[in-house]
Amino acid sequence: MTDIMTVKAIAKGLLTYIPGVVNVLDKKKSSTKHSGANAEFCYTLWLSLLEKIHESGVNPIFERVGELGCGGSVGVGICALLTGTKQYFALEIENHFDRENNLKLLDEIVTLFKNKTPISPNFKQLNIHVTNHEYPSHFIIPKFMEDEFVKVLRNEINSDCIGTKHLNIVYDWLKAPSLSLDLAFSRAVMEHVNNPNSVYEGLAYNLKPKAFMFHDIEFHSHGITKNKNGHLQISNLWWKIIVGKRSYYQNRLKFQDHINLIEKLNFTVIHTQKSTELDGASNNEVLIGATIFAKSNKV
Repeated sequence: MTDIMTVKAIAKGLLTYIPGVVNVLDKKKSSTKHSGANAEFCYTLWLSLLEKIHESGVNPIFERVGELGCGGSVGVGICALLTGTKQYFALEIENHFDRENNLKLLDEIVTLFKNKTPISPNFKQLNIHVTNHEYPSHFIIPKFMEDEFVKVLRNEINSDCIGTKHLNIVYDWLKAPSLSLDLAFSRAVMEHVNNPNSVYEGLAYNLKPKAFMFHDIEFHSHGITKNKNGHLQISNLWWKIIVGKRSYYQNRLKFQDHINLIEKLNFTVIHTQKSTELDGASNNEVLIGATIFAKSNKV
């Protein structure tokens, strides 16, 4: 039986060969609200990440943190700085920074912290599943939520986080000298990059010796097929047509492929967590996402 969703994906891919269509699609994508535009999502993502790292037996306080692909939102970075991180670096390729939304995020995130809001269990798209949803006061440093520091962050956002002390957006992170990060993380990014190996290499280069990386990766079809993992069965030829002329799409790497690439760079995987779901089309339990937490063995 013909999968209508795949037919639509093929048609969309073919359209990208028409001059100007890719630009239209990119503009449409950039106008779509990123999950990072939601304060509670950013708060939940960051605190869940810290809680999961804590559950793995690692001290969840990191001085220099890098986020791969923030989508123009420094919301998670704000959360990191309010919990003790000294410097946050958004590792970007394109400029989607939204000053107005980031100022709004700052106010809303500060309120969430001051109210000691519990970690929300409602963001099902996150693959970071924690056992404790209480406000993690055991690793929150209250002094970073003082009004004077919040004022500093507000000024940095008004400077578009360029050349600032705490909140930084870096566009040439693959070429620049190492940022000497203690932690690099990503959420729903590594399934979309064209060359995952070079991205992992870039992250490893920007980490200090014995530092960490944490990735939350999606493995479902993103609506390309009726089956949640049906995109893996599409032939290379049809897949090339679906991707079309777009600069990035999905790379179809499997969970073990990511593990292999990370371990190849001299990392030890400390913890993984898989998210599975019953696929209504095939009636099989399939992998839809996973997290990978790893430590560099570089000395």
